[in-house]
Amino acid sequence: AITFSNLTTTSYDVGFTAAAGAPTGYLVVRRTGASPTGIPVDGTTYAVNAALGDGTVEFVGAIGSIPFNDASLTQNTEYFYDVFAYN
Repeated sequence: AITFSNLTTTSYDVGFTAAAGAPTGYLVVRRTGASPTGIPVDGTTYAVNAALGDGTVEFVGAIGSIPFNDASLTQNTEYFYDVFAYN
């Protein structure tokens, strides 16, 4: 489950439930208007703010870094997130 906290007009903290097992880390992709459709490719390194399909990478890291702050949001805009675990 994804959770949002510390909401302001331009940012909030994004948290989520850890995947079963012990993934190395997580990749979080955001898109406005609909769920992102891009799928990460094995062996590819992604960076925050990079495009992934029709979304933008907002977080790459370990569960210990969750929640993360997602800033530079636009007021009254609907955002959708996909979370991918990786090893």
